[in-house]
Amino acid sequence: MEQHEHDVRPSVYFWPGYSRSNPYTDLLYSAARSTYDIGAGTIRDALSALSAPGPKRPRVIFHLHWLNEITANAKTRDAAEQSFADFLNDLALFRERGGRVVWTIHNTLSHDGRFRDLELEMSPIITARSDVLHFHARSSVPEVLQVFPFPVERAVISAHGNYAGVYRDNGLSQNDARAALGIDPGDDVILSIGFVRPYKGTELLLEAFRTVMRDRPRLRLIVAGRVHGGVLPDIVPPLTRSEMERITVTNSFVEPERLQYYLRAADIGIYPYRSILTSGSLLLALTFGLPAILPGVGMVREVLDGYDAGITFPHGAGTGPVSSAIAALFARKDEGTLGQMSENARKRAAQLVWPDFTPILDKALG
Repeated sequence: MEQHEHDVRPSVYFWPGYSRSNPYTDLLYSAARSTYDIGAGTIRDALSALSAPGPKRPRVIFHLHWLNEITANAKTRDAAEQSFADFLNDLALFRERGGRVVWTIHNTLSHDGRFRDLELEMSPIITARSDVLHFHARSSVPEVLQVFPFPVERAVISAHGNYAGVYRDNGLSQNDARAALGIDPGDDVILSIGFVRPYKGTELLLEAFRTVMRDRPRLRLIVAGRVHGGVLPDIVPPLTRSEMERITVTNSFVEPERLQYYLRAADIGIYPYRSILTSGSLLLALTFGLPAILPGVGMVREVLDGYDAGITFPHGAGTGPVSSAIAALFARKDEGTLGQMSENARKRAAQLVWPDFTPILDKALG
């Protein structure tokens, strides 16, 4: 008797598996888990699953997210080239044996990657060996096409959702949150939260902070997160003592239950990324009602335009536009309308529920 593939529950192996420190994958797959067996795994784990013993042929999807892990252990360029070659060979073999590949393109190129030219060379090959290319915003498709080619007919859109219910939220008032963190209730507080790496534009943020502080001496900057490299990048001229006194750097991982204190204590959130395609940090800020400042790439504009929940500045801009964006939001605070922006942010986040990812996986299986 002929065996039917659809009697077998399909499997999804997503990689890299960052779910312990990032709830993104749990949220992305929340609805799809009713139909698919989903777990973290490498391309070789997915290959092994295709060979699992049983009376029926397994249906297996390998879902690639970020490319940086491919060369994470490579110390030399030769080692990086070999890591890419091994990965591409495994990917080709996986598809030859009946596996299907989905790639969520989070970035045009990996942030702070050591071998970006290799990644640029390999990305079109990976897209050619993918059955579905997933983007979180329609406007991200042409942005990526400017960096490397891919088969546009394989592109699908499934938006990035909010973080409602993910992190502890006791509905703290701003004053209570500030009291818990030792922040003066009269301060003008800017928050940059998350792991601090060069691509996040910390140097640009410090320069903009310094500029705005000349007119707002009660300005305070909180950089909440573990810092990669030095505690703060060098800027010219160096930060003065009075400027340093207005900057708080935790230089440690912010525990999930503590996130609410920083997000509630701040007036505005800022993420002046040097490189960005999609921003989960924006959705986190909006979820907590925090108006945000980010580069105006397509995904950010799709979220913010027309909702008065934040401000964008031109991607790749210097200090001036970022300083102007900060000053504009604090002008809203002075006139008493920043609270309305905060409410707009919460309402916008509530609209951005996570779509069911099942149709994307179904499309990959054909």
